[in-house]
Amino acid sequence: MSCHKKDTINHYLPDPITQQELSDNGFYKYSYTDTIDDVKNKSTNRYMTKYKMYSNVRPENKDNPFYPMQLVGFYKSDSVKNKQSIQYIKNQLNNRIITYLFRNDSLFYKNVVVFPHDQEIEEIADLSSEEKIKKYYSDLKIPISIIIEGNRSKKNYPTLFRINNYKTSIYHSIEDKSYNNLSKISPDSEITMLLNVDDSFTKMTIILKNDYKQIELKKCKTKIFLIDKRAEEILKNQ
Repeated sequence: MSCHKKDTINHYLPDPITQQELSDNGFYKYSYTDTIDDVKNKSTNRYMTKYKMYSNVRPENKDNPFYPMQLVGFYKSDSVKNKQSIQYIKNQLNNRIITYLFRNDSLFYKNVVVFPHDQEIEEIADLSSEEKIKKYYSDLKIPISIIIEGNRSKKNYPTLFRINNYKTSIYHSIEDKSYNNLSKISPDSEITMLLNVDDSFTKMTIILKNDYKQIELKKCKTKIFLIDKRAEEILKNQ
C-alpha cells in the first residue's frame, strides 16, 4: 500500500510505466496469485500467475489492505455511505478511477474510468467525442487511427483506436447527454442504469435514473459486455 502523494502521471498517454512510478505517485498496491490449468495444451500441469494491481482508490480496510474501497453502487441501501462514496470520487479522485494490472510483473492492462463532472479538471483529458479524441493525440504529435472491428467499433461510432501502435478502447459520450443532465439535477445522487428485457428477449429498453428523474436512452449507442471470460464460456454452453 502506498501513502497519499500527488499524482503527476498523464494516464492518457501510451507511454511505458513501471510499478515504482505508480507507487511514487501515490497508487495503492494490491497483490494476489491465481493458479491456471494448461487447457490449451490439454495438460494436467498448472501454472501460478502473480498479479499486482495498482489503483488510486484507497483500501477498504487500511489495516488489511487486500482490495480497494467499494464504490459506485455498492452502498445503495446505506444513503450515508453512498454519499460519502460519491464525495470521495469527486473530491479525492478527481472523478477518476485509475487501475493498472501487472501479470507476472508485465503490464497486462490499464483502465481509466471518468465520471460525469461539470467543471473542467486539468488532469482529465476531454475524450468525449471522436473529434476530441483525435485532436487530443494529434496535438501531442502521437499517431492515432481508427480501427473498424465488427459491431465493437463502427465507422459512425468508433471505440477502437490505434494510438502510437497500441490498440486502445475508448468509450465516449457521442451526442447523448443523459448522464450530464442527471448529474446536474442532483450532483450527489447515484445514477443507475436499468435494463428492461421483454418476455421474448427480442426487445430491450435502457433507462438512466437518479433520485429525482429517469431518462430512457432511445438514440444512444450502448454496448453491454461480460467482464468475466469464465461467465462468457458458461453462457455459450447453455
